[in-house]
Amino acid sequence: MKVQKLNTAPPRPVSIRRAPDSPPGPPPKKDTSGLTLPPGNRFHWDPQAAKWALRARDVLLPLAFRIDRQDLQKLPQDASFILAGTHQHPLDGLLASTLMGKSPYASMIDIEQFRGTVGKLFANTGGIPVDRHKEYAGDFPDPVAHSVEVLNQGHRFLIYPEGGVYPGTVVYPIKSGLARIGISSTARYAVPLAQHYARDPKSHPVEALVGSSLSAAVAGAGIWAARHGGLAGAVAGVMTGLVGGLVLGAVAGASVAPKENIPNLADKAIKWGGVGALATAVVGGAIGCVAPGAAPWMIGATSGLTGLVGLGLTYQWTHRPLATLKVGEPVDLKPYRDHINQSKDPKAEWKESLKLTADFYEAMKATKFQLTGVASPFRMDHEGKAWGQQPDGSWAEVERNSEGRWEPVQLPPK
Repeated sequence: MKVQKLNTAPPRPVSIRRAPDSPPGPPPKKDTSGLTLPPGNRFHWDPQAAKWALRARDVLLPLAFRIDRQDLQKLPQDASFILAGTHQHPLDGLLASTLMGKSPYASMIDIEQFRGTVGKLFANTGGIPVDRHKEYAGDFPDPVAHSVEVLNQGHRFLIYPEGGVYPGTVVYPIKSGLARIGISSTARYAVPLAQHYARDPKSHPVEALVGSSLSAAVAGAGIWAARHGGLAGAVAGVMTGLVGGLVLGAVAGASVAPKENIPNLADKAIKWGGVGALATAVVGGAIGCVAPGAAPWMIGATSGLTGLVGLGLTYQWTHRPLATLKVGEPVDLKPYRDHINQSKDPKAEWKESLKLTADFYEAMKATKFQLTGVASPFRMDHEGKAWGQQPDGSWAEVERNSEGRWEPVQLPPK
């Protein structure tokens, strides 16, 4: 009888071939359901919505700024044009829109700004959503090509070619999108616009006197009415509640919104301010009418608070910054198109766009210098390169880093 021997040797290790790691796929696209985008993600101008939006703009902007518009006669009156401004403040576009009159105009706006009430206004008043990082699902037109379409329809176009917000007096090198849009469209002119913000050097004693007097009158009337109850107390409660609740609600709403997203911040402040005003007005009115015992100290306190708020608003009103918009000399786009049409060089359009970019940058710098008296330490050449003046007075080629700062180009080691 044969006995089968058991193999007691240790098993040989089995090598498993691993499949090479595949590169990670693209992240899933974000849904646009939380955004208020224009129909088809394209230029849209709703006359009714625009009428109310422009009225609100014309009322609210003077409350935040003293506005000085200079050289408006340089704006073309009989044709579509490109208005290109220096970008120093988040509200630059809103201020520049006052130069467009009541005519429909378009502007490129980051897609993240199309949220809430402000986003809805953008969608109905010519805002073209730009998905810079291709993060959202949907059919978005090429921004340059679509801007050309808008101009060719006879509309005006507002753009900020620096590609970011740069507080201060320096005009930074611009992108070539402005030139590509201008050359490819039928617009005749590109107009430089310098925008600047500064403290108002003038005093305004009449405004201060009027604001202080109104604040004192409101506070005094509220305290007097609170002592009488009935209808007078109810009116005092409603009025002081409206003012106090509006201010407190708006401040609370703005404090919880991201500071870098102006439309979202404004939307939160408006909604929370409205809710606060309504709630405190109802409570104040009820107390003033039916609780005369509690009304004097309750409404008296809110009346005093309303007076203090009025004094604070008076100070802000009399010290609001001076916003200046200066229109520069229009740059005629026709010569650049003529050079392209007359040239046999297949790269003529690209070369002319770089030339126009450099020429228009000089026009922007000149306009800002006329306004501030401060020269920008940058220049651009006709090859698309940007140069910055160094501390020793020399010029070095510069590029914008990932944080938006302009630094000397780092040449690879030899």
